[in-house]
Amino acid sequence: MIIKKNIIIEFLLVILLLFIACIPVIKAQEFYWGVNEGDVLIWSCSKCDDTQLKKIFGNGWNSYGLFQNLSSNKKMKIEIKDLFSSKNDLNISLSFWSWDYGNEWNKKKSNLNYSYPRLNISIDEFFDFYSSLPYIPLIFPIPIEEYITFLNSNPNYDVDNRVLPTINIQLKINNFTQPIFITAIFNGIGVLSWYKLYLTNNNVLIDITLEQVPVVSILSTTSLLVGFSIVIFIYLRKKYWRIE
Repeated sequence: MIIKKNIIIEFLLVILLLFIACIPVIKAQEFYWGVNEGDVLIWSCSKCDDTQLKKIFGNGWNSYGLFQNLSSNKKMKIEIKDLFSSKNDLNISLSFWSWDYGNEWNKKKSNLNYSYPRLNISIDEFFDFYSSLPYIPLIFPIPIEEYITFLNSNPNYDVDNRVLPTINIQLKINNFTQPIFITAIFNGIGVLSWYKLYLTNNNVLIDITLEQVPVVSILSTTSLLVGFSIVIFIYLRKKYWRIE
């Protein structure tokens, strides 16, 4: 029947339009923030081997920085306060609640500011995140797959974008005899989703996952494509859905 033929044509056209919409436009790469002002991000730690970490990094390994007070079953929270950019930099200002069980977040808060190079990205121009724990930022500009490729210039870092944006790190610390490995996986809006620090034989010392992420940021692109497809489908349905 003509009706069935028209349905098949409509379906194939929608699939074709979705495929075309996903093809990137070739142009000079522009980087921007995938997070929004007001976004709240929470990470949780399922494992933290404090004894082994002290042997590697020293007794004060969790007394400062993004790993301040880190231990098993604790959580960390940040809130994006301000996003601003210049010709050469992307800047982010955030409120930071260090690792806790969640009941002190109304009191303990710090303010952090970071500046990310926008053009000609290189290790030398980046803030010094690669010299101390956790050896990666919590957030990168997007498209993150293109942005983090500069890390490949550091022999300790390896970027793998085959499935999800992933940074693999291998380090030699002080007099510790074993190599130290870090795997950090990021989501599409440039936020750290999973962080694992481990030794050989997959002996995990730190395991952190993103617990809460802005749903609007994740769904924005998908919703746009779906909405566009629905409009096209309705138009084609009205135009061709008739019995002859």
